Amino acid sequence: MFGYIRPLVGQMLVSENELYRSIYCGLCRAMGQHTGCASRLSLSYDFVFLAAFRAALLGIPFEIERHRCAVHPLKKRTMAKDSDVFAYTARAAAILNFAKLKDDIADESGRKRLRAKMLVPGARAVRRRADGMGDLEGEITKSLTALSALENEGCASLDETAEKFGDVLGTVFAYGLTNTERCIAHEVGRAVGRFIYVTDAADDAADDAVSGQYNPILRLYAGDGDVSSLLAKRTFSDRGGRTQTRTRLTTDIAESIYISALNDLSKLQNALELIDFTRCQPQTAGIIKNIAYLGMPEELRRVLALT
Repeated sequence: MFGYIRPLVGQMLVSENELYRSIYCGLCRAMGQHTGCASRLSLSYDFVFLAAFRAALLGIPFEIERHRCAVHPLKKRTMAKDSDVFAYTARAAAILNFAKLKDDIADESGRKRLRAKMLVPGARAVRRRADGMGDLEGEITKSLTALSALENEGCASLDETAEKFGDVLGTVFAYGLTNTERCIAHEVGRAVGRFIYVTDAADDAADDAVSGQYNPILRLYAGDGDVSSLLAKRTFSDRGGRTQTRTRLTTDIAESIYISALNDLSKLQNALELIDFTRCQPQTAGIIKNIAYLGMPEELRRVLALT
């Protein structure tokens, strides 16, 4: 969906990296089986984290197989075997992507809206294959509608808007679970959703300043005034380690957002500590902790040009 929930690969054990790649490839294959080949185009690191998290929470091990795929047809690749976790993640991804595209058509403008309109027919076909989850779709739509209302009225509270998207992913992470597991999953999903919303807003700030599109960070710091003072040419390293110089949020605002986001990351980490990781593979626990403690903070620092 956004791709911000990724591991810091350089800090992973070899066995953890291998399992992570197997989960990614296995989920891609499972999405093709459960929701159609077109759904594979919507695979992101965010959904890989969802699958790994649900497996760890429920104590479901990943079984590894070897298969060929269309992208790598000559050599078999290791893939995690299809499971109830993958089946749920595939269907949840189909519903969430379709709902998000419809929301973008209603709320966005320019290239974002055009892109959503082009993608929504295919996403609708994928959504039809996610049977029996209409109540999940209803809850997602309800939260996105509430978020749209805040954005349309020009809400100047980043906390309020982020909370609504936190509700979306809290519902997705916790769907179908009960009791303690549901509480843990909802808290993890809520924190992940808030993190994604803030990171995406920071990533889009420069473009939104040019287009005049609503952005909660710009509205928070500039109100209805000139947003140019919030932006500056900043030099930072991209995901490939290459040095980039682009218009980003100024350093003082970026640092303020980062410090605030650490609160959500702390809540995420506290919720994860409630999981009995002895029930899952050590590599799965290592992947989840790498993402929550290292990958997510590093990704936010990259977006904010603090690296």
